[in-house]
Amino acid sequence: MRVDAGGTLVNNTRVTELIVPTSFTTEFDAGFGFGIAGGYHVTPWLGVEFQTGYTLNGVKGFDAVLMQTPLMVNAVYECHHCGKFVPFIGAGVGGMTSFFSINSESVWTGTGYATIDGTGVDTVFAYQFFGGFHYEINDTMSVGFLYRFSGTEAPSWDVEDAYYGDTIGQISFDNLYTHSFSLVFNMKF
Repeated sequence: MRVDAGGTLVNNTRVTELIVPTSFTTEFDAGFGFGIAGGYHVTPWLGVEFQTGYTLNGVKGFDAVLMQTPLMVNAVYECHHCGKFVPFIGAGVGGMTSFFSINSESVWTGTGYATIDGTGVDTVFAYQFFGGFHYEINDTMSVGFLYRFSGTEAPSWDVEDAYYGDTIGQISFDNLYTHSFSLVFNMKF
């Protein structure tokens, strides 16, 4: 079992729809992430695991937040030839559920301004690559560092009018790319 927590950075991303088709780049604030994974070592150096967690980043220039929750199946290679210091690399595929919350933002709709508000959810294909190291404290516990790069297909969310509650369009992003830097705690059972 692995638990990790640390900082996250989302690359600048192109917004492809904001009620009407558009094209501009948005930036994200540095955020926080948490992950948990459990799996099985097929061999002493190769493991398979299921991983979930979340990342949370604000959107610069908007009163909005992006939260991403991965559901991934990973393959992990560990090198046990360095004593208690164990480097590892891995890759995974699965889905990313993205929650986008925006609070009372006024946007141009093509025919006038509308105030949008609400939270939407979308699940898209995702992949990741990661690497790091852990130091074995004893036979069952270790601590270390993890870097993870994850990418997703383009998510989109329905947008509601803040005053009437009607769905008036969508917010759509291009593919999302997230970098996570985490401290790790491992426990073997």
